[in-house]
Amino acid sequence: MINDLIPSFYVLVPFLLTLPIPFFASFVLDGLLNLMRGRGPKQLLLAIAFTVLLVVAAAMAWAYCAQQAAGNLALQAQVDSLQKFATSALPILALVALGTFVVRTIRDVSGSRSGMSRGRRQ
Repeated sequence: MINDLIPSFYVLVPFLLTLPIPFFASFVLDGLLNLMRGRGPKQLLLAIAFTVLLVVAAAMAWAYCAQQAAGNLALQAQVDSLQKFATSALPILALVALGTFVVRTIRDVSGSRSGMSRGRRQ
């Protein structure tokens, strides 16, 4: 009875893989910013690689989860509810990730300006 209420492990894995995708994408934006500032493509390439890896892993996990839940109505209901929650949570998480990107950018720009002003004083 209680086991029917607790989502199975393979139902939670794709959900947990999906949630950090916007934050990985914000690191891609950091890499683009660093590339434009002349710091090289290393961070951009690593961020793209990890983001693509996470998206592919999440897509494969969702496909496996849907395949496993095909015959079980209770499990299919769990998968559907987690998909709906992920669909509604991802735009909010994308806004939070964009906010963290803006904060990191402001810190980076203000840190480089304060470093330049300190260098002129000496």
